[in-house]
Amino acid sequence: MAMTKAEKHQCEDIIHGHAWAVIGGSLIPGVGTPINVAALTTMTMALANTFNVSMSETLAATTAVNALKELAGKMVVSEFVKIFPGLGNIASAALTVTMIESAGWQIAENFANQRR
Repeated sequence: MAMTKAEKHQCEDIIHGHAWAVIGGSLIPGVGTPINVAALTTMTMALANTFNVSMSETLAATTAVNALKELAGKMVVSEFVKIFPGLGNIASAALTVTMIESAGWQIAENFANQRR
C-alpha cells in the first residue's frame, strides 16, 4: 500500500532530520559508524511510529545494522576519503547523508508495504 501524503511528509521530516544530524560525526575519522547506527536506530523507531508499527529498540537497532550492511561499501569509501583534508570531509559528509537517506526511504517503504 502506498504512503499517504501525510505519512510521506512525516517520513521526509524524520529522514532528512536524521540524515543532516549525522554530518558532524561524519567528519571525524572512526566516529561515523557508531553515530550512523544510533541515527538509523532512532530514525527506524520514528518511522515505525509513523506507520503504527510496534518495534522495540533491539529490533530497531537490528534493522539499522542490516541497513548499514547493505551500504557497507559506501561506508568504507566514506571513511577512506576522510584522510584527504577539506575535500575528503565534504565527500564523506555527502556520502553519509546519501546513505542515511537511502536507508531511511527503504525502511519507510518496507513499513508502508507491511500494511494490509
